[in-house]
Amino acid sequence: MASNKLTVIQAAIQAMLEIGRPASSVEILEYIVRENLYVFKAKDPHSILKSALRRHRPTLKGKTTVLVKQVENNKYQIL
Repeated sequence: MASNKLTVIQAAIQAMLEIGRPASSVEILEYIVRENLYVFKAKDPHSILKSALRRHRPTLKGKTTVLVKQVENNKYQIL
């Protein structure tokens, strides 16, 4: 059973590292669930993941915790 030692974004980054290429949020979510990296307690885990990915993208306002970049076809990669 997975523990919530990782945050959603940490689990997503680990998933992207393991996937090894730009991945869609659906692919990232499937990997997180399959590998028990994070236990989502929400009814819509996909929207939770997408929100976390959006919060950690570069913006015009200059975020300090930029971790991922959105690339072609709504796929994400680690910066």
